[in-house]
Amino acid sequence: MRVKNACPPAYYGDRCQYQNQHVPLILRFRDENSHKFMIINIIIT
Repeated sequence: MRVKNACPPAYYGDRCQYQNQHVPLILRFRDENSHKFMIINIIIT
């Protein structure tokens, strides 16, 4: 029987020995009824 480790989101590997170095950047633009909305979400994990 094998138990899966529950690593934090920034780590991976069999023993959580590797750290994820990427920083996701999410940009979302929306134009609705001639009003412009710009939402910038920056998520650092």
